[in-house]
Amino acid sequence: MADIPVAITCHGLNSQRGPFWFSRAHLRTLGKWTYDSADVTLCYTDVEQSKLRDLGVDADIAVVNNGIDTSRFTPTGRDYPRIANQSGQAIVFVGRLVDGKRPQDVLDAFDTIRDRCPDASLFFCGDGPLRDSLESTAADKGLTDAVEFLGRVPYQQMPSVFRAADLFVLPSRTEGFPRTVIEALACETPVVASNLEQTSEIINQTGETVQVGNAEGFATAIVDLLSDQHRLSELGEHGREIVTTRYNWEETVRATTQILGQVAEIGDSVIQEKTESTSSPTPVIKDEL
Repeated sequence: MADIPVAITCHGLNSQRGPFWFSRAHLRTLGKWTYDSADVTLCYTDVEQSKLRDLGVDADIAVVNNGIDTSRFTPTGRDYPRIANQSGQAIVFVGRLVDGKRPQDVLDAFDTIRDRCPDASLFFCGDGPLRDSLESTAADKGLTDAVEFLGRVPYQQMPSVFRAADLFVLPSRTEGFPRTVIEALACETPVVASNLEQTSEIINQTGETVQVGNAEGFATAIVDLLSDQHRLSELGEHGREIVTTRYNWEETVRATTQILGQVAEIGDSVIQEKTESTSSPTPVIKDEL
């Protein structure tokens, strides 16, 4: 196995399920060893590459942008009926209903949003252990007429979800480089998300960022965008332009294939060298006349 080339993809350095101190301890020990054992580690952002270097990882690291199928995620096509049938503006959360994604922040923010945007609706697309408590909170706040839990939506229907939304919200406490952000932008749906290093560059050009856990900040950012339809449209168009240029699936596949091909060639060379150095000489058979 030692001669088999190894490539690792880093989907983020901090766990959404465990405390940060545990993630840091893991990264500085077993995590660092794992990355250094690979021939190459693929990262989605320069930020992740820099953090791996700060951890002391010496092995090769390549940055390859995450990508999506921009011919599937488009602003034109069928809208998701349960969202599109609402008369007001639609805010969509997409993800697992778990603590790390902080869906409760969206619900807390929506309580304020409804005061200024009374026709707005909030849709939770996803499922998880927090669903029951979120539904109870929505009922306690008197928001059941405006908050809907869609559960798990098949991936092939996700373009219609983003198309039907006026705004996508992602309040996570940590992320790598989530595809949901670029999927929403490809459908020309602006984003309001936590101010995370990995995603802030693109989101600051296509929406708004808010400090993690600041429900009032999310409410303000969402209301400001929903109140300016012209800006919403401009951000959406700019978002799709960025995604089709920098985050299309074809370029991601091309870059990844090129890197893996180089790693495979290096592995083949090492195996061949070791085989030649350890193999016995080929015996010479002489004919006896």
